[in-house]
Amino acid sequence: MDFKSFMNSVEQNLSQMKTEEELRNWIRNYARSIPEEDRGNFLEQMQTRKSCSHKEILQELTDWCEKVEKGEITLSCSGYEEYGESWWDRDWVTEYEDPMGIGAQLKRYYEEAEQAVYDRDYESASRMYWSLGVLNITADDVYGGEPAELGIEEMVSEKLVSLNLKQIASLTLYSTYQAYELLERIPKLYGFFSWHMFENTGIEDMMSAGREPLQKIDEFLKAWITYLREQNDSYTSRLLIEAVTFQSGTEGLLEEAKRTANQHPRLYIQILEQFFQDEEWNRLREEGTEALRRMKRNMEIRDKVARMTAAAATHTGDSKTAAEAIKEAFCSKPTAANYFRILTCGDGCGRDDMKRVPELAERLQQEQRQQNNGAAGQRARYYWSEPKETDVYWQTEQDRLGIRFLDGDCQTIWQECRKTKNALGWTGEFISEGVPMLLAILYENNFEGRAMQAMVSVIKQYIGYEKEYDEPEFTERFLQWKKQTVIPEDVKKEILAYLTKTIDARVEAIVGGGHRGSYYKAARLGAALGEVEESMGKRNGKEKRVSKYLAEFPRHRAFKQEMKAYM
Repeated sequence: MDFKSFMNSVEQNLSQMKTEEELRNWIRNYARSIPEEDRGNFLEQMQTRKSCSHKEILQELTDWCEKVEKGEITLSCSGYEEYGESWWDRDWVTEYEDPMGIGAQLKRYYEEAEQAVYDRDYESASRMYWSLGVLNITADDVYGGEPAELGIEEMVSEKLVSLNLKQIASLTLYSTYQAYELLERIPKLYGFFSWHMFENTGIEDMMSAGREPLQKIDEFLKAWITYLREQNDSYTSRLLIEAVTFQSGTEGLLEEAKRTANQHPRLYIQILEQFFQDEEWNRLREEGTEALRRMKRNMEIRDKVARMTAAAATHTGDSKTAAEAIKEAFCSKPTAANYFRILTCGDGCGRDDMKRVPELAERLQQEQRQQNNGAAGQRARYYWSEPKETDVYWQTEQDRLGIRFLDGDCQTIWQECRKTKNALGWTGEFISEGVPMLLAILYENNFEGRAMQAMVSVIKQYIGYEKEYDEPEFTERFLQWKKQTVIPEDVKKEILAYLTKTIDARVEAIVGGGHRGSYYKAARLGAALGEVEESMGKRNGKEKRVSKYLAEFPRHRAFKQEMKAYM
C-alpha cells in the first residue's frame, strides 16, 4: 500500500475511535504485542522530545570534514591485476585500508545527524547530511601511484563502513524540508536527486521519515510539480510521476502527461503501460492515439507509445489503427526491428504504402540533421552526455543494412559480405551476419532444421527484434516475411555458389587450422548450407554436405561432436 493510501486508512480508523479511552486501549493492546527487541524503540517514539541544539557536534563534524578534504585524514590503497582463466580475462583490483578510522567517524557522525533529526534541530541535521554527502575522501597509494577518491557510496561498497543509505537519503530530504522555507527548500531537495544515493528515493520516503509530520504538504506539492515541469534531467520524470500521482491519482497523471508530452514524455509511457497491464484496450488505443498526435514525431521514446497503441488496436480488432501506429513507431525509431514489424503487421499495412515509410523516416532524420547543423549527434548522445527521454534516434548503418535485407535486397547483402576476403576473423565483420541472411533468403522450408534455426537467431539479434506488448514471436513473423520475399532463380543460383565456396573455405580454415573454440561455428554453417541445399531440391542435401565435411576431417573428434548437434 502506498503512503498516501496508508495514511488515509489510518485517519479513517482513528475517526472511528470516539473517545480518548478507546485510543488508549488500542495503544495498550498494540504495545502488548510488540516483540521484546522492538519495545525500546516503541517507547522512544512515544516520548515527547523538546528541540535540542546540535551545533557543537555540527562544528566538530565541519572541522573534521575540512581535514579530510585537505588530505590531512586519508585512507591508504594498493592495486594489482587479477587474472581469470586466460591472459585476456583480467581486471585491476584496488584494496583499501582505513588506518585513521574514517569509517568509524562517518558512522558516528551519521548517527549524530539522525539524532539531530529526532531532537528537532533540523538545520544542524540538514547541514550534517550535506557535508557528509559531498565529502571526497582521498586514498593514498602505498606504492606512490595516483591517489584515489571515494565518496560515501564508495566507502559503503568497499565495506569500509556499514551505513543504511536508503534511510540516510530519506532523512536528508526530511531534515532539509523541515529546515528551509518553501522557495529555498525546493531547489535544495531537487539537487539531492542528482546523487546516485537518491535514485530509489522519493517524496513518499521523505514523508514517512522523522518523528513529526511534514507541514503544508499540499502547498509544497503544488510548487514542487510546477518546479519539476521546468527541469530536464534523467530523474525529473520519475519525481514528477510520483508527485502528480500522489496529488491527483491516475487521471491527474494522464492530464499532466498531455500537458508535458514533449518535455516529459515518460509520463505518457507510465500511464499507457498501466492501461496495458490492466488490459484497458479501448482506453489504451484512444489515449495512445492522442499521445501520438501530441508528441513530437522524432522522439525515440514515442516508439513505445506507438507499439502499445498498436497492441491495443490489435486487441480491439482495429487493424487500420494498428498498422498506422506501427508505421509511426518506425518514423520515431527507424530501426530494422520496427521495419520488420511493418512488413509483418498483416493486411492493414498495405504493401505499396510500406515502401514509402522508410522515405518518410529518412526525411525526418534529414530535417533533424539540418536543425543540428548537419551533425547526426550519435557521439554526443552515446558517449559524452547522459541520454534524455526527449532524445532523437539516429539511424545506424546496422539499421540500414537490416532494412535492405528485409526489403529482399540480396545484392547489397552479398556485396557487403564480399568485402571480407578471409575465411577467418569474421568477428565484428558484417559477413558473420550476412551469410546467415543469404542462407535464409535461399531456404525454402519453414526453418525446422536446427542449423537454420541458429541462423534465424543470428538474424534476430542483428535486427534487434525483442517481443514486447503481446507481439508475435520472431520466428512466426520471420516465416510471414519469408513468404513475401521473392528472389529470381538465377540470382539464387549465384548466391548458392558464393555461399558454398565461402562456407567450404571457412570450415577448412577453422577445422583444418585447429581452432577448436570455433568448431561449433564451422559445424553450424556447414549444416545450414546442407539444409538450404536440401530445401532447394537436392536429395539428402544435408546428409551429403555433413558427410563431406566429416570425410575431410576424420580425425577431428571435437568437430564431429559439434556436427552431431545439427544432424
